[in-house]
Amino acid sequence: GPLQIGQVTFGESSLLYSSTAIMVGYQLIVFAVFTKVYAIQEGVLPKDPRLARLLKYIKMEIGVAVGGFFFLLGLVGSLHMVYSWSQAEFGAMNLKQSLNIVVPSSLALMLGVETIFSSFFLSILGMKFKRGLTAGDEVSTLK
Repeated sequence: GPLQIGQVTFGESSLLYSSTAIMVGYQLIVFAVFTKVYAIQEGVLPKDPRLARLLKYIKMEIGVAVGGFFFLLGLVGSLHMVYSWSQAEFGAMNLKQSLNIVVPSSLALMLGVETIFSSFFLSILGMKFKRGLTAGDEVSTLK
């Protein structure tokens, strides 16, 4: 059911809007990291030791594992809803109860996929960054 804190009640609308805010915020953070790595590579921004340390620990494999975890979490919730729907003989279900499972499951699926593919892309972007190369340095990707 709805969550009440003081005089404020948080229901399904709050759940949907907060999930949207989480997804948009996550995408903005990922975009900021991509942009900073690229700008440093091109010499637009100076090298950032904090970012270099962060990229040393955030490896593609970790991102894929975390993304996979979120994806599986969302998949479990989604499969639970399909099973519940089948128990209702694929008829109408209680919308409020369904949304309490569907919205977080959808968010987990989206965060999982976003994390997995962001990890791949950051890994590709970070290759040149980790080697300390900047604009004008020769990099042969065809050899």
